[in-house]
Amino acid sequence: MTSSPNSVLTHGVASDLSVLAFDAYGTLLDVYSVAQAADRAFPGRGEQVARVWRDKQVDYSRLRALGGPDRYVSFWQITQDALTAVDRLLQLQMTVAQREALLAAYAELKAYPEVVDVLGRLRETGRPVCVLSNGNPEMLSQALQAAGLQGVFDAVLSVEPLRTFKVHPDTYGLVMKRFGVPAQQVCLVSSNAWDVCGARWAGLQAYWVNRQQAPMEVLGVEPSAQGKTLADLVTWLEGGHGD
Repeated sequence: MTSSPNSVLTHGVASDLSVLAFDAYGTLLDVYSVAQAADRAFPGRGEQVARVWRDKQVDYSRLRALGGPDRYVSFWQITQDALTAVDRLLQLQMTVAQREALLAAYAELKAYPEVVDVLGRLRETGRPVCVLSNGNPEMLSQALQAAGLQGVFDAVLSVEPLRTFKVHPDTYGLVMKRFGVPAQQVCLVSSNAWDVCGARWAGLQAYWVNRQQAPMEVLGVEPSAQGKTLADLVTWLEGGHGD
């Protein structure tokens, strides 16, 4: 079985899949598109602000998950706390107006350009598609509506009822519980390598949208397959291996 740089079959069989579960932030929604608003507030530093903001957001979700349910706060609160950390770390001396502008931009992130088309093609196959996200329900509803994705999914699943975050194994179990299928029939689709690892640990298949063509994390698991964009996911599901 051959492979290509864009879509590499490793440990999964697409024909076995019953449900596709999409990560939202970084997979459907471009978390770095907030750099445009950041650059308007802090000229020349937009990309740096966006990168550090995302890093802190993920770090804080992991720390709060490790702290247990009593340390849980919503993902939107984490996003706000992470922006405060960015302000301190980069010594931006952010004004209230600048902070509000950045949070408004994050609440309505842009979707990646191929997302609408790909989701439309996947829905035509009859296979259920859902969102599985760290985002709290209100945050997800606003973001999906702004991106033109509201009503596209069979379910939008937030980890909030569990009071933890990915990669806790129970978060991935939300998909199996909602659709009544075993783990091996679910494929998580994520651009976050750590999320792919979490899904694989939980027994799911996982497709890595490796937009940066980065090496895989060294955590003892591999994605079921990978591609550079969501369009490569469609190729894999159709039995191909990318361009």
